[in-house]
Amino acid sequence: MAQHVVIIGAGQAGCQVASSLANGGFDGAITLLGSERTPPYERPPLSKGYLMGAISKDQLLLRAEQFYAQKQIDLKTDITATHIDPDRKTVTTSDNARYPYDHLVLATGARVRTLACPGADLQGIYSLRSLDDSLQLRTALEHMQQLVIVGGGYIGLEVAAAARQMGKDVCVLEQAPRLMPRTASAPIANFFRRRHEKEGVEILTRSALVSIEGDNGRLVAVTLADGRRIKADLLLVGIGVEPETALAQAIGLQTDHGIMVNAYGETSAKGIYAAGDCTRFHHPAASEAIRLESVQNAIDQAKAVASAILGSPKAYDAVPWFWSDQYDLKLQSAGLFAPGDEAIPRIAKDGTAISVVHLRNGQLVAVEAINRMKDFVQAKRLIASGTRPNKEALADPDIPLKECITN
Repeated sequence: MAQHVVIIGAGQAGCQVASSLANGGFDGAITLLGSERTPPYERPPLSKGYLMGAISKDQLLLRAEQFYAQKQIDLKTDITATHIDPDRKTVTTSDNARYPYDHLVLATGARVRTLACPGADLQGIYSLRSLDDSLQLRTALEHMQQLVIVGGGYIGLEVAAAARQMGKDVCVLEQAPRLMPRTASAPIANFFRRRHEKEGVEILTRSALVSIEGDNGRLVAVTLADGRRIKADLLLVGIGVEPETALAQAIGLQTDHGIMVNAYGETSAKGIYAAGDCTRFHHPAASEAIRLESVQNAIDQAKAVASAILGSPKAYDAVPWFWSDQYDLKLQSAGLFAPGDEAIPRIAKDGTAISVVHLRNGQLVAVEAINRMKDFVQAKRLIASGTRPNKEALADPDIPLKECITN
């Protein structure tokens, strides 16, 4: 009897599981349940090209719409999974349909964190996670001038860059002492800060928003902990995301700031897998369980899940990598670094590019590169092989990274 795989979540991870199964010769039924009206699409451009109107909706699609029919993937859009019965092995959806499964994949993604301060319910406050979110923000920016962004991470800074290029006044609020406190080293964060300020973005670090002021139900200003008042037509909240674990918790799966999975994407229940932003797992490059919010993680973890379902399990141990586009600056990061690692900057002599090499006990563990693609590309291979670079050579930005290796 043919087996049935049900995938809850039609984002990058869910789409990749379905695609890998179909391309891997799975001869059973594949059902892909998506809560949004749009077929699976890329999220990274939502804070960049799509927000600016430079990329169309069709260009965001991960696969052509006919792909799903051609591969016999039953794609259901605008449908939400509401209940899982692990005993009967069924998934119930918001339209009261019931889907039996032999293998279940949770690719439920993450939801944005929201503000809890006075005035957080006023009109003019936005977050950015979905295509609809980006379109609504773009439409609002067409009619408004003063944008305040809460959060100086990837999303906040990418939107800041896009909004400045649209001619808007932008102020970024970051509670930490510097920008990108969770995702980048200080040299990289400072490089971006200098560029944003050169472009006219006002950046306020060590600045916590405590209340939002409104007039006739719409925001007009924000107040900071030190009493400063900043006028605003629009407020973008970019303070991170929380993994969507409600369905997993409801059926007793092990969760801890994410759905816990092993190297094959297997959860604590046999026959149930998870992949993407909703998961937390032990990676060889990390000392403790981590969540990776990236396209690379979603794709590679999804491939591991598909290989397990296909009966040819392949452990997920790929070197993590990330990117961010701001103005004409492209940040590409490979590997994972931690406090205490040694950081060696490699700054181009003209000051237009930088990479930071991270060593742990002399071993290369991560590289962050802005407009130094060769360092990034070479780093991905070198990190995986556990190489030990020569520090003096590393300090010379003209020496290719691959020529700095001593073992």
